Amino acid sequence: NYAYLEYQPLDGNTDRTPKFFNRPNKTGSLNHTWTLNPRMVNEVLISASEDVVLIPVDTANFFDRTKACAQSTVPCSLNYPYIFPTGKLLPNRIPTVNLSNFSGLSGGPYPSHSAGPIYDISDSFTWIKQNHTLKFGALWERSGENDNDEINVQACPTCTNNQNGQFLFTDGRAGGTGVAAANAALGLFDSYSEIGHRAYTIFRANMWESFAQDSWKMRQNLTLTFGLRYSVIVPYHALWGNMIVFDPRFYDPAKAVTISPTTGLIQGTVDPKTGLVTGTGADTYNGMVIPGSGFPASAINHFPEADPSQFDFSRLFRGVPDHYSDIQWGEIQPRVGIAYQLNKKNVFRAGAGRYTTRLGVSDSIFLGGNPPFQPNASVANGLPGWSQRKAKVLSLLNRGPGMSPMSARCSGSRS
Repeated sequence: NYAYLEYQPLDGNTDRTPKFFNRPNKTGSLNHTWTLNPRMVNEVLISASEDVVLIPVDTANFFDRTKACAQSTVPCSLNYPYIFPTGKLLPNRIPTVNLSNFSGLSGGPYPSHSAGPIYDISDSFTWIKQNHTLKFGALWERSGENDNDEINVQACPTCTNNQNGQFLFTDGRAGGTGVAAANAALGLFDSYSEIGHRAYTIFRANMWESFAQDSWKMRQNLTLTFGLRYSVIVPYHALWGNMIVFDPRFYDPAKAVTISPTTGLIQGTVDPKTGLVTGTGADTYNGMVIPGSGFPASAINHFPEADPSQFDFSRLFRGVPDHYSDIQWGEIQPRVGIAYQLNKKNVFRAGAGRYTTRLGVSDSIFLGGNPPFQPNASVANGLPGWSQRKAKVLSLLNRGPGMSPMSARCSGSRS
């Protein structure tokens, strides 16, 4: 077994969201070697492992934004309304703030966790025949990952990895002050993005392999090894069906949504049950595909989008396999190697071959974290609803050197 525990007090380059990184991994195996005769040996190996990643936030020592102004001597509030008020794992965590000419303040994507089993059964047979050592074998593997994560571990300028939101303030914000810090004090953000409830997706897949190999001792000082391996790797699928991808084959330009040039909002009324725009035929999930033929019966107990009384995304099941990506049936991998002893002190070795491997479940781009299974939204050019405080905030910012940066930031952080 391999266990790893690390405390990271400066996650995101600040002490605002300290976290633990815990990997209590476990592995076990059972091996049986059978000597049939002096020239034949068979080996069976059964193994199981659990790859666990736990990343909790140190809630006893993290920065609680709802208590941030307790010691302030000026009007102060770090509260703001959420777009998605339910499903927050840490409702009082700080948002992520990107401010021109300042270092960013990151609330981060954590807590999160994943755990995945890996089961292997393999058999190999070795036969020594004259100056040949022949090997044959096969393997079956079932593996997966139980992911409780956001769509992106790393945020981008227009997207967030933080359930508690991400603000962007720049000097060039239209209708702003011309100074990013002053825009932040007034709540004039360029963009704000937020993630809703966290998705939990269980991925599983199978893999089969077989091989044949001959190690031929051609001379006392020359050995040639050659063989073939064949792999059938089935891509991962979601056991509950809660993964979704974009496929351009199913995009219909006639169903594209229309954005208002004045408000930046979708024109028309979006039906929250289906994502269709009422009366126009537009589809907010145009081109999106849920792999498989439908949600299994077990899904309804695990995420609301599978409940037909609340949502209807049946049109997004378009007859593609539940693993979506194609199985590559031609994964034949020839390999060859040579070993030549030049003298008692020097041996020349060379080899070449074709190799293939399974791509793991990505923690960086999490297909279970796409809408509708994990909603997200962005707002541009924010306007705060507290205009009566603007004059007060501006007067505080104009006090000059006597005004501390922390007090100035605390005075104008409500939006």
